[in-house]
Amino acid sequence: MNKEEEKRFAQEAKLRALSPKTVSSYQASLKVFFNFYKGREAQSLCIPELKVFQIHLIEQKYSPHSVNRHMSAVRMFYKWVYERHHYNADNLPRIKAPKKQPVVLSRDEIKRMIDAVNKYSYKAILMTLYSTGLRASEVRHLKVTDIDRDRMVIIVRQGKGKKDRQALLSPVVIKYLEKYWVQERIPRKQKSDYLFMPSKNPKSWELNKHMSHTALGYIVGVAVKAANIKKRVTPHTFRHSFAVHLLEKGTSVKHIQYLLGHASMRTTGLYLHIADIKNIDVKSPLDDLLEVLDEDN
Repeated sequence: MNKEEEKRFAQEAKLRALSPKTVSSYQASLKVFFNFYKGREAQSLCIPELKVFQIHLIEQKYSPHSVNRHMSAVRMFYKWVYERHHYNADNLPRIKAPKKQPVVLSRDEIKRMIDAVNKYSYKAILMTLYSTGLRASEVRHLKVTDIDRDRMVIIVRQGKGKKDRQALLSPVVIKYLEKYWVQERIPRKQKSDYLFMPSKNPKSWELNKHMSHTALGYIVGVAVKAANIKKRVTPHTFRHSFAVHLLEKGTSVKHIQYLLGHASMRTTGLYLHIADIKNIDVKSPLDDLLEVLDEDN
C-alpha cells in the first residue's frame, strides 16, 4: 500500500467515524495482505488473486474469524480506495465458523468468585461486570460521573457502535463501590476520572488513564483460581452469564437486548438456546429407568 492509498484509506475511515481499534485492526490485516503480494500494485490485483490470498490464510491454519477479518479489511480497502464495489462478500465469501455456545457461570460460581477475592476493588469490578452485563471495554472506560445514584443507573457512553445507553445499577454494587473508594482510592489520593484505576504503580495514580484489558483479565483470573472454577472464564463470561440468568428469570429478550447494547435481536436471541433447556419441564428417561431398577431391586 503506497502513501496515497494509505492516506485515502485513512480519510475514508475517518469519514465513517471508525474507532481507533477498528482502524488499527484493518491496518494490521492490510499489512499481511500487501506482504503476501509484495512487489505487486494494488490496482492490478483482481478477485481471483484475492481468493488466492484467502486460500493461503486457510492453509496457514488461520481461524475462520481471522480469515474473515483480513478479507473484510481487503474488501473495504478496494471499496473505499478504488470504488470496486463488486469486491464484496458475494464474490469473496466469508468462511463459515463453527458455532460454539459461550461459557456460562452458575450463580453459585459467580458468588464463589466474588467471595474468594479480598480486595474491595476486585469485588466491585466482578460485581459490576456481572450486575450490568457490560462489555469488558465498557467497564474499563466507566467514569465516576457515569454512576447515577439518584436514578440507580450507570451511563454507558459511546459503547459499541458509538451509542450511549443505560445499564442497571445494583444497590449491592453501590455498597462495594463505596467501600472500594474509602479503603483504596481515598488513602492513595488517586485523582483519575475513571472509576477503576489502571495499575498498582504509584507513579500512574495521578495519570487520568483507565484500566487495561490485561489488568481486568488478571483480576478475573485471580478470582477464578481462588474460587477453584474449572471453566474457561474471561471478563466477557460475566456478560454471557448476565444474559442467560435474566432469561431464566423471565426477562423479555427486548429488554435484555437494550441492556446488552445489541443492535440486532438476532444476537441476543442466541442466548435463548442456552437458557431454554433449563426451563423445559422434561424428565430425563434415565430417571424413569432408575426408578424401575430400584423397584426391581
